[in-house]
Amino acid sequence: MPAPSPSSSTPSTDISDRKPCSHPTAMNGFLKLNSATTSQDGTTSLSISFVDCTVDPANDKDVDYTPTSSATVPVRPGAQVQIVQLDNNLQTVAADWLVDHQVVSTPYFYYQDDAQHQITALQEIYHP
Repeated sequence: MPAPSPSSSTPSTDISDRKPCSHPTAMNGFLKLNSATTSQDGTTSLSISFVDCTVDPANDKDVDYTPTSSATVPVRPGAQVQIVQLDNNLQTVAADWLVDHQVVSTPYFYYQDDAQHQITALQEIYHP
């Protein structure tokens, strides 16, 4: 499901008009992927920034991501990671794919985590 894309246009002049971005109900929120590494034991970890997302309801391409905190988090083995392909379709990849590849669209993802704060699912947010 595509999300609103960031815009190079001037943001809404009244910040109070902005609305929170929506995310799939199975996901916990939004994050920016900064980098990914795999340790010797095969565990993939992500350096991320958790972000708040707001959109101008009058222009769904006017999206702002605001970092709220940063962390390094492990990805649970078998986690579903979906990235946007060149044809704009989602492709499921192993988490370690993120170590050596660059995402096509943006570094922003919907995420799901568990009680141990391990990533259990990621879905890249499509931005045209």
